[in-house]
Amino acid sequence: MPPSIRSGILAFPSAVVAVLATGWPEYPDAHMRRAAIGHAVGFGTWRSLAAEGLTDAEAAELMVQLVACVGPEEETKSSRRSEHE
Repeated sequence: MPPSIRSGILAFPSAVVAVLATGWPEYPDAHMRRAAIGHAVGFGTWRSLAAEGLTDAEAAELMVQLVACVGPEEETKSSRRSEHE
């Protein structure tokens, strides 16, 4: 595979996460939310949800709910952890 194509393929997942994270602009660097988004767009996640019998629409709705559950509390908890380190 040509290096230019390979680098694009390797950069794609983090680019997708960055784009989707803009849907929650109040905390753009929320690492737990970014992790949830990364999990939501991972191929393994979708394969697992399909194996559980979910349709694409059901899987998408579940992942949106998962990501939406990671809210501002994360920032408060992260700030407290940083203060104690």
